[in-house]
Amino acid sequence: MTRNNQESAREEDQLPVAGFGAMLLSAREEQGFSIGDMVGRIHISVRQLRALESETMEELPEPVYIRGFIRSYAKALGLDPKPLVADFNNRYGDSFSIGSHQIPEIPYSSEQILQGKDSSPWWRFAAILILVSAIAAGVWAIVSQDLVRNFMGSGDNLGSPAAPAAEVTKVEPKKANSGRVAPAPAVRPAPRVVAPAPAPKPEPPVIKAQENVPGITLRRDNNSAAGTATDNKEVKIRLIVKQDCWVRVSRLGNDSTVFEQDIPAGATRTIRGNKPLRVLIGNSDALEIELNDTLLDFSRFVSPREKTVRFRMY
Repeated sequence: MTRNNQESAREEDQLPVAGFGAMLLSAREEQGFSIGDMVGRIHISVRQLRALESETMEELPEPVYIRGFIRSYAKALGLDPKPLVADFNNRYGDSFSIGSHQIPEIPYSSEQILQGKDSSPWWRFAAILILVSAIAAGVWAIVSQDLVRNFMGSGDNLGSPAAPAAEVTKVEPKKANSGRVAPAPAVRPAPRVVAPAPAPKPEPPVIKAQENVPGITLRRDNNSAAGTATDNKEVKIRLIVKQDCWVRVSRLGNDSTVFEQDIPAGATRTIRGNKPLRVLIGNSDALEIELNDTLLDFSRFVSPREKTVRFRMY
């Protein structure tokens, strides 16, 4: 073997068998984690996670963010992130033009509001002048009313003689036969009218979540086979979403998908399927779940680390 062939063979041995995306996908499936599990662990969207695994660069932000995604993803799976980041740098690097890709997804509340340009100082001067004019007009109106009132009052008495002071006639109180002054009649106070208190508004009924739903057996999902008899009756699942979340409902046995979707905040979804079913939700703080019109307390099915919800229905 020639020297050039030996060097080419050595370089091929050093290259990864597959790209970083395929390696992350393979490791996730080998460890039995779903898309929703990883979304809860590394806190990126389902769209970005799938783009990372398929290396769909047009769905991802600038390289500096992609490297961060790869490191977080690898650490969550217990992998060394260095060879994966090196594979990305070797095959893509900084070849992206800034602004040609998607910006990182951040909550709406974190976005900065850019103020427009300051208004012209002439407008400020005009506004101050109008305000001062309005105050001066109000003061002049009050002063002019007092002047007119004083002038009219002095004109009525101009040239007329002063009226003689009225004589004060002292009225003696009548004396009773006993010679004492009769007491004045007592004045009774008017009865106080008390307004009736307003009727209290009825409180809205509080619907308490239940752990058990009639006609449905609930168990924690452990990725094992079904192994439990069921009646195959239809179940209605209603999701009231408060924050963006990812939901997947599948059939036990063949794991075929009944429903899978990124649901935006404020939306409501109704899903129908025959038991047995598996439910996986990527954000436990994001929603309420109703099964057959019964509000479900699913706290016992929440993974405290990833905040994912996993349970089965028989």
